[in-house]
Amino acid sequence: MNTLSQTATRVAPYAAVARAPFLLLPVALVAAGAAVGLTAGAFDPAATLLALVGLVALHVAVNALNEASDFETGIDLATEPTPFSGGSKTLPAEELTPTAARRPWR
Repeated sequence: MNTLSQTATRVAPYAAVARAPFLLLPVALVAAGAAVGLTAGAFDPAATLLALVGLVALHVAVNALNEASDFETGIDLATEPTPFSGGSKTLPAEELTPTAARRPWR
């Protein structure tokens, strides 16, 4: 297996726990705010970038904590997943532990 494939295999469970497809929401919100700032003549690229990074990081953290909490309470095993509810099923499939979902740097 090549290095790129190995990296993708290691990152995939974290992307699933972060609910990567839903991370377009913070991007859209920051874009809307930036557009208003640009229209009002108060656009700040540095503040926009900081807001984007911060909001995406916050969204990832909330999603990961929610996944870990749902797994530990047992609700993940009791619900049928849909595209918008039921979690990623990454933790019940034992692709990650709840600790790894909470602290990916360990």
